[in-house]
Amino acid sequence: MVTPSTHEAHATELRKLLDEIHRQKGEIIWLRGELTEACRSESHERLNAPDILIAAADVIQDREGERCMPTAVATYNTLTGHKLTERDGWIFITILKFARTQGGSHCLDDYIYAAACTAQAGECAEAV
Repeated sequence: MVTPSTHEAHATELRKLLDEIHRQKGEIIWLRGELTEACRSESHERLNAPDILIAAADVIQDREGERCMPTAVATYNTLTGHKLTERDGWIFITILKFARTQGGSHCLDDYIYAAACTAQAGECAEAV
């Protein structure tokens, strides 16, 4: 039985999670604007596979202290009743990045982030 105090505790936790997602969403939008601008530029350096992997490693390293996937998955699970894992979240984002490659215009960012998300999914799998 859900009591008013239990309901309020869940609501408070959900508000905290949503506040964190909004904060991180603002950071992502800012970063995405920079990357989108770089993708539109034809002057960017052509990268080979090892360079793309190094760029993916840089993305992971740059965001080491601000990983939001556990928060995003917890919020999704709270809102939907599903039981996704952090690994599931990284796989979902990897698929999203690959789907974006089919959008018509080439953006190297999609491949870099797909590689980074795949690596993070692998890290989660190793942790179990």
